[in-house]
Formats: sequence, structure tokens, C-alpha cells
Amino acid sequence: MERYARKLKRSRRRAGKKDHVDSDEEGKDPSRHWRLELNEAARALALRWVWEARDLRDAAARKIAAELREKLQALNDEMVEADDWFFGRELREAGLVLRDEGAQLAEEQARVDEDLAQKIRATERDVEAFVESKQSTNAMEERTFAELITKEREDTKARVAARELELLEAYKQKETEFAASQRQARETGELVPALVAEHRTYLAKMAEDRRTELETMEEAARTKTQQKEDAFARKLTLADAAAASRRALAQHRVLALRKEARGVVRARESAWQSKARSWIDRASRKVQVKQQEDAEAQLNEKRRRKRELLAT
Repeated sequence: MERYARKLKRSRRRAGKKDHVDSDEEGKDPSRHWRLELNEAARALALRWVWEARDLRDAAARKIAAELREKLQALNDEMVEADDWFFGRELREAGLVLRDEGAQLAEEQARVDEDLAQKIRATERDVEAFVESKQSTNAMEERTFAELITKEREDTKARVAARELELLEAYKQKETEFAASQRQARETGELVPALVAEHRTYLAKMAEDRRTELETMEEAARTKTQQKEDAFARKLTLADAAAASRRALAQHRVLALRKEARGVVRARESAWQSKARSWIDRASRKVQVKQQEDAEAQLNEKRRRKRELLAT
């Protein structure tokens, strides 16, 4: 049992130690040249840039998707049922199916975007409400704390002044006693310089003790006030950190929501676009050939009518 306990302690000590990295090996690591240490603000800014780049890419992709749908619709408009003998019913109906699928995907994406916007607005409202509440609470507590400190300083001044009066009164009383004692000694012829020096030294010590005591009182009050101010400043710092943390959490939530929204129809949209491009490529060639044949037929018809008119 004791052997097991010693083994457990050793394993805990090993778990608490950090892996040692040899300085020579670390110096040879080429990744040290591009390794960056980012604080929370820099990391948030980097994430913002990344998502702005993704937004630009998504905007370009949506523009391409919209153009693809417009082209698909235009080709469907060209391929009417009466021309199935030329285009083929299967090709025409495949285009209609693709058109409907594209419309459904676009509608679903619009719903996803609206839901995302609502969730983002709700998240932003929550974090702003939290921050405003913190700021309001901090402002109220700052006013209360300032009033408390002002009152304590006034109380300290009053206590110091009262104590100073007490000490001065004691000094004057002792000074009066010494003066009476010296006068009595002078009258009896017993006054000696040593007694006068003793009284003078005693009064000087009282004055010095008074100054020291008052300074000590003021210094103790200043120290106490400073400790309270430091503690209050730490409290405000924690409140600011809580607000910053809530903002960071909100930002990460928004990024997670956007990432989730981007993936709802992305795979199906990509598959649909692949099929749509293939159909557009086939249909475009057929429509182009049909348009050329129709143009030639119209031209031949005009020539025929012209010959008939000339013949008559």
C-alpha cells in the first residue's frame, strides 16, 4: 500500500511538470521564424479579417450562383414544349427540374440567411445589454465609492484635528505644570539648569511625539484608502474583463453560427451548380444551333417570297 502511494505521488509530480524543451533544439526549429504570439485583441482582429475574406468569397460565389440561375432561366424560356422535336423532351424537362431545384435552394438559403441574421442580432443585443448593465453598475459603484472615500477622508481630517487638539492641550497643560514647578523652585532657590533642560527636553519630545502620531494617523488613513482604491480598481478591471470576455464569446458564437449557416445548403448547392453547368453547356449549344437554323429558315423564307413577288 505504501509502495502504491509513493508511486502515485511520483506520477502526480511528473504530471505537474512541463515537458522540457532543449534550447539547442528550439533554436534549430525553423518554425520559430514565423511563429506569432497573439493577444486576445489581435486574435479577434485576425478572425475578423479571415471572415471578411470569406464574406467576399461568399459574395462572389452568390453572384456566380445568381448569374447561373438567370442563364438557366433564359435557356428554359427558349426551349418551349413545341420544340421538343428538336431539343428533346428529356433535355427540356431536365432544365425545368434544375430550375425548380435552384429556386428551392435559393429560398432555403434565404431562410437560412434570415435566421442567421436574427440569431446574430439577438446575440449582439444580449452582449450589448450585458455590457451596458456592467457599465451602468460600474458607474453607480464608482459614484458610491467616490462618496465613501470623500467621507472617509473628511472623517480622517476630523479625527486628526481632534487628536491634534488633545495633544496640544496636553502639551500646554504640561508646559503650564513645568512653568509652575520652575517658578516654585526659583522662589525657594532650588531652580537648577538641569531641571530647565529636563523640562525643555520633555516638551520637545511631546512635540515630536505629537507630530509623529499625527503623521502616523494620516499615513495609516492614506494606506487604508489606497488599499480600498486598489481593490476597487481590481474589481472594475474584472468587470471590464467580464465585458470583454462576453464580447469575445459573442464573436465566437457569431462565427460559429455563420460557419453553420454556410454549410446548410453548400454541398447541395455545389452539386446543383455542377449539374446546372453541364445542362447549360448542352442546352446552349442546341439553342444556338436552333437559333441559327431559325435565322436561316427566315432568310430563306424572305428570299422565296421575294422571288415569288418578282415572278408575278
